[in-house]
Parts: sequence; structure tokens; C-alpha cells
Amino acid sequence: MTRLLSRNDDDVDVDKDVDDDDDYNNYNEESGGTPSKIKQTKISLFAGFDLGTSGARISILEPSSSLSAVYREIYSDSIAWKDCVNLKNSHGYGTTSSSDAVTVRSEGRYDDPDSWWIAIETLLEGCSHHVTVDNNNNNSRKSYSLLDHIASICVSGTSASCLVVDQTTLEVTRKPRMYDYDIITSSSNHDNDNAFTQSQLFSSITGLRASELLQKHLPSKHTAKSHSGSFAKLIKWILESPLQTNEKLCHQSDYISSKLLFPTKNDNRGVGIGMGIQSDWHNCLKLGYDVRNQCWPLDDWMESCFREAIGISNNKNSNNTDNGTTSILQILPAKVISPGLMFGTINERIAKKLGLSKDVIITSGTTDSNAAFFAAASGLGSNVGKDCSGNINKGSVDNYDIDGNDITDDSEIRIPYGTAVTSLGSTTAIKFLSKTYIEDSTLGVYSHRFPSRKVFSTATNNNSDESEEQEAWLVGGASNVGCAVFRALNFTDDELRSRSMDIDPTTDSEAYLLYKYYPLLPNKVGERFPIADSTKQSVLEPIPADRSEYLKGLFQSISTEVERKGYETLRDLGSNPPFPTQIMTAGGGSQNAVWTSLRQRIMNDDNTNADIDGIENKIDVRSAEHSEASFGAAMLAAAGFRQKGGGGI
Repeated sequence: MTRLLSRNDDDVDVDKDVDDDDDYNNYNEESGGTPSKIKQTKISLFAGFDLGTSGARISILEPSSSLSAVYREIYSDSIAWKDCVNLKNSHGYGTTSSSDAVTVRSEGRYDDPDSWWIAIETLLEGCSHHVTVDNNNNNSRKSYSLLDHIASICVSGTSASCLVVDQTTLEVTRKPRMYDYDIITSSSNHDNDNAFTQSQLFSSITGLRASELLQKHLPSKHTAKSHSGSFAKLIKWILESPLQTNEKLCHQSDYISSKLLFPTKNDNRGVGIGMGIQSDWHNCLKLGYDVRNQCWPLDDWMESCFREAIGISNNKNSNNTDNGTTSILQILPAKVISPGLMFGTINERIAKKLGLSKDVIITSGTTDSNAAFFAAASGLGSNVGKDCSGNINKGSVDNYDIDGNDITDDSEIRIPYGTAVTSLGSTTAIKFLSKTYIEDSTLGVYSHRFPSRKVFSTATNNNSDESEEQEAWLVGGASNVGCAVFRALNFTDDELRSRSMDIDPTTDSEAYLLYKYYPLLPNKVGERFPIADSTKQSVLEPIPADRSEYLKGLFQSISTEVERKGYETLRDLGSNPPFPTQIMTAGGGSQNAVWTSLRQRIMNDDNTNADIDGIENKIDVRSAEHSEASFGAAMLAAAGFRQKGGGGI
């Protein structure tokens, strides 16, 4: 659903009937504009795309003149993967080979590279219509196209979703294995319950063999040992058939970024692809990238695991002539950089096709969960530069928002250490900005390296001397417990609202204290975080006569047994600070004010941070203003543009 957001209580509409081709920069005196001001106006907009499980989404941000936020969303839209089917059929799109080896299993799906690209084209086309904005100063109307002013683009995708392409053409050579693909369980799924087909049996055998190689070569509790990680999928691909000379692995977001950069024989631009497939710290974590030392751990374990896998593959394929000189670097992304840094400038041919400027910057991406963290944490405020008198430093480049307000180009997003985001969706996930790296794959706990300080600042008002050398990590985990249990127990939205009004968040639930609920879904067995217990069973009974008391007990069990103990688990593994200083909340559960109050009380019971430096440090728990991953991706796009020092399109 398309959303054009209002600013300063003014209505802003998409006007599909505007015939005037003059954009905002070209408004003249006859249109009621102020020529001297409009002439200098440079509108820079930043586009973020998120490729999710059900569809894709775009957010477009503009710089904000407000001190409470650096960027504000002025447009968003989404498209479901199923809606990409008709587009592809009617327009004849297609980017994959027609050979059996690369045929996408079904069209219009989340694992269809054609659908990913169609979604990008469609979402950009949707924001190409002119926007009309009221001019408060003289009651005139200003009109321009959002598409004309996009200065930079960033793409986020689902974690560990990857494919293999021919790096000379970007043709897909091995179809995507998505975030939910497991080298063991996905290999054994088949429609015929009576027997495996030959290909299914082969897939199952290679999956098991890949798992054995991971156990043999990778360090204990290493993130890349996950059966759903990118490295596990790569090893299985190698076991299935030998690598070809030009094959390169890329992640979902890498693929779209590469298509935006990719040159053809007649192009003289396409800066990024000239260095090969590029990726980012976050997408490459589960591919085995050493985020601490910022390199591939070839000598530690990666090369030996690769060598054994390719040796097995060669022995099974007598026609292969590999003499042992192939390196794993052949298939890995050629460059891995911080999210939010510049990959390159868009390819001119692609820019023209999409209606974009040839100067649009393509920035490195991230995973969807990290992008959502950046979006939620952005509500903590800006770090706009001020001089000793408290005046705003405007920076060296003039820029304006769409209403003509002067903004600064050197403002930055500030996300201090101790900032946490709890996502209360169908399941519960937590992320926390720590000074220390922690990892425990048995609990599903891992650390993403926080983006470069050129992208986001970690400084606080009393700590402005941060440096690149100061480590910063996004640590976290995800539980199987979440808000899905309320539907399973037949709580409607109306009942949740009405019964929440009966709850006193300042007191404990007697039902929880008596029965110690653990609200996994009914008949669901197994938990991954904050405890790793494959036999963990749901505890949803006894049910008190008062449904409001029952709801309070469920609220408190999620808040205590999952959220509170989740942060305690991160503390026990070594997070610093040991406990969050503030928690932004995303997901459906964030909208319940009573539950938020209950969570804040529980998080502040015996607060580990309470006496830091002799100061009372109460944990602030509140709902996030933004939580869409596309918003976070757009923030990274803005950061990439800011580093280049651009003044506008």
C-alpha cells in the first residue's frame, strides 16, 4: 500500500494528472515561488529497499530540519511477491537462464530473482508520479517527481539468502537458497511420502556430507556452522557439482546492488562491478567472514574445508579437470565493506531505464533484521553539530527539504551503546549495541559488527571522542515465543485491547507466579533462546477463570522468561554495558501501552546498570516510531550520500 506522508500538517498527495514537467528546482516567479531561494534549492532523497519474505518495500527519506530527527520518511510502498507474477508474464521479464540447472522452481515467489528485480522496477515506477506540496508562504503549489531527486539507494535482504551467478553476465547459475533453507531438513523435504526421487536422495546425501565437513573444520560454536547459513549452502553447492570459472556467490541484496551497477560492453560507467561482486559485513557473517579482523579466515579453517569439499566433488565428476589450483576466493565476494559505504555509481543504462539520475550512489546493504534495528533506533534523535553558543552548524553544502527548509548535510544518526530493540512479533527477537563481541551458536547468539562511524555515530552528549578503533557490536538472539500465542489462544484484537485496560502493570500476575507460564505455541516443542532446549515444552495451563489475569500472566511470562532473561543471557556472555540503557520496541506488541509499562517495570527490577558511576540509570522502554527494514536501508543510503559530500541531484 502506497503511503505519502504529510509534513507540518500539510496534505501531500500524489498527483497523477500533473502535466507540467518543471520540477521543484525550476519553479519561477509566475508559479508563486521565490526565485532566489528556489534557484539554490537542492533536494536529495534517499531510497531504501527491503526484500522480505512476503514481498518488497521501499521507503524514501528526506533530510529533516527538526532537531528531533535527522531524516523523515515522505513515501513508502510495498508489493507482494505474488503480484510480480502477472508483471513478469505480461511484460515478459526474465533474467535467469533457461537451462534446467537454473530454472526457478515457481514464479512470483520470494526465492525468485526475477521477482526481486521486478519489485524494484515496480516500486520505483510507483514513486515517479509528481508530488504536489502546498507552499505555506504564498499559497502556491510546488510540483516535482520523487524519482528525479533520489540521490542514493541501499538494499536489505533476508539473512543468509544467497545464490550463485556468472560474474561476467550476472546470469543465475545456481538458484537461490533462502534464509529458511536448511542443508539437512530442506534436502529431505519431498512430495512423495513413499520414496525419494534420485535427485532428492542425492540432495539429502550431500546435505549430510556438508554438515560433516562443517563439524570437522569449523571452530566450536562458530556462526558459520549453522545449517541454514550461507557457508553451509556454499559447501553443499560445491559437493553437488564442481565450481565453474566465472561463478560467484552473492547474497540477495548483493544481487540487486550488482544489477544496479553492472556494466554492459557498451557502457563506460558501472563503477562498482569492475571490482567484482561486492558485499557487506552483515550479509557475509554467516558466510564465514571474520568480522573482527575484517578478512576471510582462509588459513584458519575456510580453505581446508573448501579444499576437502572440492576434492570430494572432483572425485564424483570424472570430467572435471581441476588440478587443485582453485581457491575459495574465486567464488567469494571480491570486497566486503561496512554497511552504508559506497559501492559505486549506478550504471547509466540502468539509470535511464529506471528513470533515475546517472549520478545515483549505490551503497552497501545489510540484513533485514539489522535494517529494522537501525530504523527503530533512529527515534533516539540526531547528532546535529552545534557550536559553543548552541547554534546549528550548517556544514559546507546548502541543502533543503521539499518544503524549502534549510537543512544540514553533516547531521548524523546517533545510536549510543546500550541501545536495544525488542521485536514483539509472532516470535520475539532482541538486539543490543555492545562494546564487546559475543557468540554462542548453540543459543543462536551472534554479533554483527556495527557500521563504520562514517555511517552511524555511537557518541553520546558527554562522549564525543569516539573513534573507528572503538569496537561496536550488534548482539542478539531470537526466541520461538511471541505474540502468535495470543491468536492460538483465541484472543481477538478487541479482547486484547479491552482486557489490557483491566491490567495493573505495577503489580505481578498471580497466575504467572503460580504456574510459571512459558508461552510457546500449543504443541510446539523446542526453544532456541534464551535457552537452547530442543525438548522445551509450552506451559499455558492452568487457565484462571479471569481471562484478564490470564493475559497478564502471558504478558509477564514473555517479558520475564524471554525478554528479561534474553538480555541477562547476553550479559552473562559478556555484553558491555551489561544491560540495555534504553529499549525501543517494534512489532505488534509494541502498540500495547499497558504491556510496555509492565515490561519497563520488569526490566528495571534489580537493574544491572542502576548504579553505574553512582548515577541512577533507569531503562526506558518505549515503542519505536519506525521499524520497517526499508526505512533502515534508506538511512544507510543517506549515510553513503553524506560521505560523498553531495549537494543534491
